[in-house]
Amino acid sequence: MEVHLGFMKKLFTLTLKVGTYFFCLAASLFLAYALKYAFSIPVCVQEIMWQQIGILVPIKLLLLITLGEFKGIFAYFRLPDLVKIVSVFSVFAFALLLLRFTEYQTVIPTREVILSDLLFSILFILFFRTSLRIINGRLD
Repeated sequence: MEVHLGFMKKLFTLTLKVGTYFFCLAASLFLAYALKYAFSIPVCVQEIMWQQIGILVPIKLLLLITLGEFKGIFAYFRLPDLVKIVSVFSVFAFALLLLRFTEYQTVIPTREVILSDLLFSILFILFFRTSLRIINGRLD
C-alpha cells in the first residue's frame, strides 16, 4: 500500500509540474500574440494562435522532459537548470525562425511572436522555479 501511495504522490507531483509548465508556456505564447496585436488579437489570428499553442507548447515540454527538466526536486533551482531551460527555448526559437523561410511559414508564428515568446517563456519558468525556491526557504 505504501509503494502505491508513493507512486501516486510522484505522479501527482509530476503532473503538477508539467501542468504548471504548460500553463506558463501557453501564457507566454498568448502574451506574445497579445503584444503583437496591442491586446486586440484579430479573430482570424486567434484560431491560428490556439492551434500553435496546442502544437508548440507540447513540443517544448517534450524537449524539456527529454533533457530531464522534471527529474529531481524543483525547489533546488540553480544556474545549470537555468542554462538548460534557456538553451532548450533558444534552440527551439531558432528552429522556428529557420522554418519561417520554408513553405510552412504560414503555420509558424511571426518573428516578433517567436522572439517575444522566447523571452516570456524564460521569464515565466524562471519566476515559477525561483518562487518555489523562495517558498521552500532554500536560497543558499
